[in-house]
Amino acid sequence: MKHKFQTLFALGMAFTAAIAAGEDSKVELSKFDGTWELLSAATDGKEMAPETVKTIRLVIKDGKHTVYLGQTAVAKEIPFTVDSTRVPMTTIDTLPDGKTIKGIFKLEGETLTSCVSAADQDFPTEFSSKPGSGYSLRVFKRCAEEKQSLEGVWVPVDAELGGVKLPVESLKSWKLTLNAEKYHFENGKEADQGTWTMDTTKTPQTMDITGTEGPNKGKTILAICQLSKDRLRICYDLGGKSRPTEFMTKPGNPLFLVNYQRK
Repeated sequence: MKHKFQTLFALGMAFTAAIAAGEDSKVELSKFDGTWELLSAATDGKEMAPETVKTIRLVIKDGKHTVYLGQTAVAKEIPFTVDSTRVPMTTIDTLPDGKTIKGIFKLEGETLTSCVSAADQDFPTEFSSKPGSGYSLRVFKRCAEEKQSLEGVWVPVDAELGGVKLPVESLKSWKLTLNAEKYHFENGKEADQGTWTMDTTKTPQTMDITGTEGPNKGKTILAICQLSKDRLRICYDLGGKSRPTEFMTKPGNPLFLVNYQRK
């Protein structure tokens, strides 16, 4: 049983990939907040039983992760560090007993593949789990219900348009409500409402917003979004021509960036 729990610790820690090192690490890390499911796993060439695989899920929150086996947390709030300067990216995790787990990772859409070595061994040299290698290969996928976490009422903390910060006072009457496939936005003077869709397979995740009533009726606004705990960041292209590629605005462009907090 001890060995099984140690393997699950490594499994959870192996997930913490594709997160940039340096000052932007916290921003990058927030992309992975949420719940993930295990699709497949193999250790030293031996596949994990499918009935066990489907009971394992991983919850990422505030730079820590918890591994669940069924409803039991077998690895709780484990912190991690990564190195994005290496190819492939690597991580070194420290277990509660002081041993280290080293791994390599690749992220493709919302599917994450990780490969880790046995405790206190060097980094894997390939994404495989051959008999005698000591490597553990895991594949995770973001849970389908992740979109539901955006639903609710959001109020802005700050906002900027075309590189200019908007006065905080002007945001106090704003409120965004996301419910199922519909949105409702009000700013104290007028209301805007319509439909929205989200693609969680993209990095960053994308939103398509189509107005049905109000000032944006008949328009489709392309956006990117990022959820971190009770904070939601959305960058919109008000010009309706192209989707933003990063969470920032510049003078002269029609990008609109808002940081919301769940109400």
